[in-house]
Amino acid sequence: MRGPARLCDDSLPDPDGATVLGALLHLAENPDAAEFWWQYAAGDGNRTAAFCLYLSHRIRAEYADAAHWRHQVHQLAPRATGAPAGALPPLLDESVRNSLIAQCHECLPPTLPVHLRTLIEHLPTPDDEDFEHLSLPHRRLPQDLRRLASL
Repeated sequence: MRGPARLCDDSLPDPDGATVLGALLHLAENPDAAEFWWQYAAGDGNRTAAFCLYLSHRIRAEYADAAHWRHQVHQLAPRATGAPAGALPPLLDESVRNSLIAQCHECLPPTLPVHLRTLIEHLPTPDDEDFEHLSLPHRRLPQDLRRLASL
C-alpha cells in the first residue's frame, strides 16, 4: 500500500494509517475518534498508537489508564515490516509534516492547515448513535489528501 492509501484500505486504515488518522483527529479536536483509531492500531501491535493513548490519558489525569498504555508500549515488540526503515512512502505530505514539526520545535500547539482540518472535520460518521462520535475514513480520503497537498 502506498502513502496516503494506507489511511484507507477497503474502508479501514492499516495500523500506521490508523495512528496517523488518530493524530489528525486529535489535532482537529475530536479526541474520542482519535482514541478509537489509536486503540485499533495498538490492538494490532502499533507501539506509537499505544504511546499516543498513554499521552492522551495522562493529559486528562487518567493515570491508571495512562499506566496501562505505557506498559503496553514496553510490551509491544517493534514491528518487522520486511522493508528497510523509510522504505514506505509517508502518510502525509512533507509540507504538512514539516509544518507540524516546526510548530512543536517552536513550543507552539500544533495545528493543521485549514484545508486539511476541514477535510478531517467532515469525515463521515456511522449511522449508529453509539458510534456517532467516530470519524471514518472513506475511499476518497487518500485522493483528497493528495489533492490538498497540491494546493
